[in-house]
Amino acid sequence: MLDGEKTSTQTYPTLVSAVRATCEQWCYVNGYTDPFLHNGEWWGFPPAGVMPVKIKDVINLDNAIPKKVYIGRICCLLLPDGSFASKLWEKQDIVNKNESQNKT
Repeated sequence: MLDGEKTSTQTYPTLVSAVRATCEQWCYVNGYTDPFLHNGEWWGFPPAGVMPVKIKDVINLDNAIPKKVYIGRICCLLLPDGSFASKLWEKQDIVNKNESQNKT
């Protein structure tokens, strides 16, 4: 699913709420449950798992699709682990990555 394409772009009151929503959405889509923040890092329980894992350890940063969020009037791109996307993403790059992920 593309953020801002198939869903409405979300505006959040704080960065914390934007990060929480981004992580929770990724967890839901990927079957992870009970995401929580511990020592500044997001953790979640993998599908059928009993031990939580760090979200940043399971996402592939090269293929992760950032979520476009607004905090007030400021726009930023967040990755599922709550970090900022480190490069600018063109709309077509995101579409191509999403299509290739859906084919597998």
